[in-house]
Amino acid sequence: MMSIATHMVLQIALLGASGAPIQTYRDAYYQAERQQKPLLVLVGDESSTEYRKIKTEFLPALARDGVLKEVAVAVVDLEKHRDIARKIMQDGPAPQLVLYLRNGDTWLRSQLSTPESVTEVREFLKNNVETAASPAVDVNYSVPVQWGSS
Repeated sequence: MMSIATHMVLQIALLGASGAPIQTYRDAYYQAERQQKPLLVLVGDESSTEYRKIKTEFLPALARDGVLKEVAVAVVDLEKHRDIARKIMQDGPAPQLVLYLRNGDTWLRSQLSTPESVTEVREFLKNNVETAASPAVDVNYSVPVQWGSS
């Protein structure tokens, strides 16, 4: 039987090998800016079972399927980076997946709180990418929190 630490290391290595490594928020933010990519941020607490499941199961599965190939992916721990986490999160409980998509000169922001399956996350990403491509849809405009902002 594999230890939890070994399982997590293997999952993170697999995620990195599939083209969508989990990054710090700072690195993912700058990658999204430079490469005009969507920015997907997981915000939660390591003590949360749901957060760990998204981080070690859902994100690696989506990366293996190629869903995250063109997305900058970041993980923000509520306890370690409380200030930036609170700025990224809005209404709803943690964990949250927050997606920022470019639409011309603006960013669109969507969030999904406590997803229960990989399918739910996949649909969230697909639906929001389609919404960003449709100029007639009323959406929530927001700028990703800049790293180092107060």
